[in-house]
Amino acid sequence: LVYALIKRPFILDLQPGRSVVESLVNQGFDVYLIDWIPPAARDDWRGFDAYVNRDVANAARAVKIHHGSDEITVLGYCFGALLALMYTALHPREVKNLVTLTIPFDMSVRELPMTHLMDSMSPQAAEMVTAIYGNVPAWMINAGFQAIAPVHHLLDKYVGVYRNSERPGYGEMFELFERWMTSDVPLAGQIFREVTSLGRENKLYCNQMMVGGRHADVRSISCPLLNVVAELDDVVHPKASLPLPDFVRSRDRRNLTFPTRHIGA
Repeated sequence: LVYALIKRPFILDLQPGRSVVESLVNQGFDVYLIDWIPPAARDDWRGFDAYVNRDVANAARAVKIHHGSDEITVLGYCFGALLALMYTALHPREVKNLVTLTIPFDMSVRELPMTHLMDSMSPQAAEMVTAIYGNVPAWMINAGFQAIAPVHHLLDKYVGVYRNSERPGYGEMFELFERWMTSDVPLAGQIFREVTSLGRENKLYCNQMMVGGRHADVRSISCPLLNVVAELDDVVHPKASLPLPDFVRSRDRRNLTFPTRHIGA
C-alpha cells in the first residue's frame, strides 16, 4: 500500500471493522504498508526521484525479500497512486498488479476547487514558499484543504455526529477520523515544486513525465490494472481518473466506480 505524502496513513487501518488493511488480510492477502517519515528540514531536496526510485523501490525490494516473491501487487491512494503509477511505469517487471485509487491522472480537468487552488500556485509562488520554508509546512497543507471545503469541515461533520450518535462505535470512529484529518505532515520542497509543474503541464497524461532522468512512460505498463474511482469525489474529479486504463498496454484493465466521495472510497 502506497499512501499519500501529506497525511498519516492510519486511515487505511482506522479501527477493527473499518480497516482496508484488515479487509485485505481477511481475504488472504499479505499486506505491507509504506509509513512515510515526514521530511525534516534537511530533506527539502527530495522529489519524485527520491520517493519513487529510492523509497518505493526499496520498499518493494524489501517486501519481495521478506515474502520470497518475484513480483508484488501495488495499491496507491490519491497522491500515493501517482507514486505507484510512476513506479510501475519505471519498473514494470517488478509489479504483478497495479491498483490506483482516486488517482489525479488527467490534471486538465478543472471542475473542482482543488484544481483552482493548484492553478493559483504559479512557479514563482512555489519557489517563494520553498525559499521561505524549505518544505511546505503542515499547517499550510491543512489550510488548503480547509479552504476547499469549509462548510464540510465546520458544520457538516458535526451534524453527522449528532445524527449517528446512537450507532455503536460511531463516536470512537469519528474521534479517530478527526485525529487523521489533522494529521497533516510537511511536504518536501522539491516534490512540491515538481507536483505544481506536473499539474500545470499535465505531464503524465501528455506522456512527458521524467523521473530521475528517465521517462515514466505509462504505456510501458502491461500488468493488470484496476482503477478505482469515486463517483462523487470532491478532491479528485472522476473525469481526472477515468481515462487511465486507456493509456496502458494491459490486456486486463478496468475502472471500478463507487457512489462515494474521496475519503469514502
